[in-house]
Amino acid sequence: MEEISNEAKAVLEEDTALSRKATLYLCHRHSGRKLKEIGSYFGIG
Repeated sequence: MEEISNEAKAVLEEDTALSRKATLYLCHRHSGRKLKEIGSYFGIG
């Protein structure tokens, strides 16, 4: 997930809501991890 997050930040502006949402979506779509794991990684829920 770290690699996906870093790539998304490189393409999008780092501190925008769109960047965060896109990063969460890409991690969910391409990491194979459960939403609970992704949420824990990003400090959500």
